[in-house]
Amino acid sequence: RREAGVGLVSLAEESLAEDYEKLHWVLDSLDEERVLARGIRLEWLQQWLDLLKGRGLQIKAAIPEAALLNADRDSWVWLPSGNEVFIQTEPGQAALVSPDDAAVLLEQLLMQRTLKTPVRLRHPQGAVLPALPDGLQPSPAPWQDWADLLKNQAPALWLRHAQNWLTGALQPGSQQTWSPLWKPALA
Repeated sequence: RREAGVGLVSLAEESLAEDYEKLHWVLDSLDEERVLARGIRLEWLQQWLDLLKGRGLQIKAAIPEAALLNADRDSWVWLPSGNEVFIQTEPGQAALVSPDDAAVLLEQLLMQRTLKTPVRLRHPQGAVLPALPDGLQPSPAPWQDWADLLKNQAPALWLRHAQNWLTGALQPGSQQTWSPLWKPALA
């Protein structure tokens, strides 16, 4: 992963809707064999950063919402979002679907599992769930929405988060405010 870097993403270029070189990438090792690559249009991210900085805000971290939730093969996430439901079954495996299609999707995902152990389906307290297939156990979580997830985590965690978009040239403090020509004069 370290040697290949973003070159890994170029292997999947045909599967992307946009040129991979126009995207800003964050790579995170899931295990010895798999890497989660998340890409975002660099121009779009830079516009938001400039807008927020123009309003006097100091941006220290930019993390995809899906990275705020922890899901694995034994614990999945169900989070209503407007007229849709966000379902995450493991890092990098998530989708927004209509509530009517969600139960069918969950059933299909359960059938693809090699392990036949029950899966916890974490959801906000009070969320209305459809009839769930066998093998899913509803489990109310202490959060109601994305804002609750942010409140329940220490701020220092977000700065060290593996999926923070602010890396490389976007990292806070990486942009020099002084011209390199001034360094000898200041010294």
